[in-house]
Amino acid sequence: MSGICGFVGAPASGIDMEGTLQAMLKSIGHRGPDGRHVYVSREDGFGLGHNYLRAFSPNSHGDSAGFAKTGSFAVAIDGAIIRHANASEAAAASVFADLSDQESRTALTAYQHSGSRWLSELDGPFCLALWDGEKKQLHLSRDKLGEKSLYYLFDRSRNLLVFASEIKALLRYPGLQAELDFESLSIYLAFGYIPGPRTLFKNIFKILPGEHLQFDLAQGLQLSKYWNLPPIVDAVDDEAFSIRRLRELFLQGLEGYVNGCQDVAVFLSGGIDSSIIVAALKELGVPRIHSFTIGFNLADSRVQKLDDLKYARLVAEKFATQHHELEIAAGHNPWPRLMAVVRQFDDLIMTPNSYSKYLLAEAVREAGLNSVLTGSAAAGACGVHRKFLD
Repeated sequence: MSGICGFVGAPASGIDMEGTLQAMLKSIGHRGPDGRHVYVSREDGFGLGHNYLRAFSPNSHGDSAGFAKTGSFAVAIDGAIIRHANASEAAAASVFADLSDQESRTALTAYQHSGSRWLSELDGPFCLALWDGEKKQLHLSRDKLGEKSLYYLFDRSRNLLVFASEIKALLRYPGLQAELDFESLSIYLAFGYIPGPRTLFKNIFKILPGEHLQFDLAQGLQLSKYWNLPPIVDAVDDEAFSIRRLRELFLQGLEGYVNGCQDVAVFLSGGIDSSIIVAALKELGVPRIHSFTIGFNLADSRVQKLDDLKYARLVAEKFATQHHELEIAAGHNPWPRLMAVVRQFDDLIMTPNSYSKYLLAEAVREAGLNSVLTGSAAAGACGVHRKFLD
């Protein structure tokens, strides 16, 4: 995880562009303590910021992964672009072939060689901001399933676009204020989440999964979809082939994400999703798998039914992970951490396990690891919740 932010259309005078970017990046400093990058084009009123977190990814070395400035282009990436569908054909001819940052090189090469298809040819969990200084165009996008977040505010009266990985960074831009959207609040209280592109605030929107925002200083803002979820069928002609293909794609994606990493952390509940991740990491030959589980040492039988410790231990023993357990006991005091948890929710969603995940994330960091794999939202990504497709 990294953090990106920026703006285009800023007035030529009256704003400290570098200072504004630094303030925006500071507000999301938790997303990237391992590097910070700022680029400004005063002529275009454009600024781009990037916080970098060194994590398990194909590009986990160096302090500039996910950021590049070359020629008239600048790009910042949160996440991992695992591959470009036509990378082998395009790489040799690319003017970006000498860029040391793999993900920036991949994104810019796709942009240069693939025309309007460039985003659809990128795989992996990512969001990106790409500035084409020659065309005076900004491109913002999220990955196909929306694993990474990206928000924006467009002020038509000033022809100003501000964007960031989190809403709190948007509000660091001078003169912008958050105004509660009561209709969004009503939706949240009814359904437990706020469907995109809405957020809890007026005039602040989220870019949807598989969506591309193009902002042109002359023509303004355009939104388009570069990818849509294909139809989900209830039956397949060859079940055995489908199972093999799913397994192949799952291992391929996971291998691309943790390629070369010696230590990988996993939130392990002992359920299907997280257990499959652990098994796959073992098959891929990851030397040290660190599993993290939380349970409850409470007398209440209703809470005991939610305890994951027993099942997680079985999986950890089966695959010989370096297993870490946390227990919430009767005397546990949540208040010192509770406001820190709440502060992370720029976009409200009713997730009753958010506090326990925060505790697990602390344990991961204390173990010296920066990133963690989880099985969260796997059912949604696999199309299990059919009601959301209707």
